[in-house]
Amino acid sequence: MQSDQNVRSLQARANTLTTMKDSLQSDLKQLHHQIADLSHKSGMNDVCACKSKPKRSVHRQQQIPEWISDNQALREAIARGLPSNYNFEIAKTIWRLSQCEPKCCRVALQFPEGLLMYACIISDILEQFAEVECCIMADVAYGACCIDDYTCKALQCDFLVHYGHSCLVPISQLCDEYYQRVLYVFVEIAINTQHFIASMKHNFDPLRHYKDKRIVIAGTVQFTHMLAGIKQSLCDEHGYRDDHILIPQAKPLSPAEVLGCTSPDLRQAYGDDTDIECVVFVADGRFHLESLMIANPHISQKGGFFRYNPYDCKFTKEAYNTALMHTMRQQAIESAKRKYDAVWCVILSTLGRQGNVGILRRLCSMLKAKRIRYVTVLMSEIYGDKLAQFDLTAVQCFVQIGCPRLSIDWGTDVLSEQMGGTRAPPPLLNAYEATVALQQVEWRSVYPMDYYKSDGGVWSNYYMTDAEKRDKERQRKEKRKLLRKQRLLQKNKSDHHIAMQYQ
Repeated sequence: MQSDQNVRSLQARANTLTTMKDSLQSDLKQLHHQIADLSHKSGMNDVCACKSKPKRSVHRQQQIPEWISDNQALREAIARGLPSNYNFEIAKTIWRLSQCEPKCCRVALQFPEGLLMYACIISDILEQFAEVECCIMADVAYGACCIDDYTCKALQCDFLVHYGHSCLVPISQLCDEYYQRVLYVFVEIAINTQHFIASMKHNFDPLRHYKDKRIVIAGTVQFTHMLAGIKQSLCDEHGYRDDHILIPQAKPLSPAEVLGCTSPDLRQAYGDDTDIECVVFVADGRFHLESLMIANPHISQKGGFFRYNPYDCKFTKEAYNTALMHTMRQQAIESAKRKYDAVWCVILSTLGRQGNVGILRRLCSMLKAKRIRYVTVLMSEIYGDKLAQFDLTAVQCFVQIGCPRLSIDWGTDVLSEQMGGTRAPPPLLNAYEATVALQQVEWRSVYPMDYYKSDGGVWSNYYMTDAEKRDKERQRKEKRKLLRKQRLLQKNKSDHHIAMQYQ
């Protein structure tokens, strides 16, 4: 009897609270209407006295809660297992995982080969402090274009963390299951800025040889976060003028960021008559710097390109034989032009998101317009042993939609060994070279490094016609509307569940 009375008492209290809630909501709506009427009348009476200011949306910065940021055990685990100058954003990752609804159970971690040595340590930390199961994806990841949400989905993971690269493939373009469930961690690396600044002043004295000349500084994504502060220090404390230190940007990349296939065009950014004397590039290798050298060959005729290695703290002058590269690639294009009557093989890379279906469609339509027979092949990694398994008497031209640098760096030699010197190997073209070979565009005197630029050519990832842009905007709005509905349904279900529990 006592329990029945308690239940009836709780039900009566719940009904009372529900009635109060409905009454308060009704009162709140009336207040909103009154405020709107007063604002409208005030605006009509004082229209000449003042103009209403446009509404401005306020974005509140979400901060990592103290129970994560001030967790002493977490700090000790990070300090014990990971290098102090590497920022793996562990606290941010734990916070993002804790914010997910429904709760994350299995998390995929994707690393480039250079960071794979820290994978097990990071996995252990996340499993302990985020209470999730981690799955380390050990397949090769050359860049952010290799983000592998498809494999992540096949492994039934409900969150993906991609380390070492910037947000090259937008989250909105990934699988619907991973919308707002992907985290890019750049892994910013702190360097000895004082040594770099001293080296800059020693090699490029602003008071003598470089008094009226401009210097461009850029680097890979791990080091670009420090370049703005370095520029400020050079200008405030070491005699450089603000307009003499330039930090370029190839949108949508970050300022100063350079990829192996995407670099800023300095003439386009600053004008042909800009007195840029040299480029200083912060990186431990040449691959990304070569992209900048290919896109800006005129700098080599001036002061040239310099690379600062933050690991051994050495300044070196770098060079690239652009003329030889142009000659070799033009020979490959001319070879392809002579093979319109042969079968072409179009290879779409399936290494993560490296291959772009939009580029494939455009190239296939060009081949059809030229009445060229072709076959489409899906391939994860492109190398000579695989290509040699094709009937090279029938397939006499390869076009790869993957990394454009594959054709530039190894396209001439990739099949030479397999052919044994009996005859010339079939050319291996990238998307830009294929459009030239199919006579859709003219050969450019400056080889384009715009594969991920927002204003790239027809061979690039983000190229769209006006109709495609309108269609994409329509799809984006529909997707956002659907996601809003899903969130509202989820919230209503959660509120109903709480009410049922209370009753």
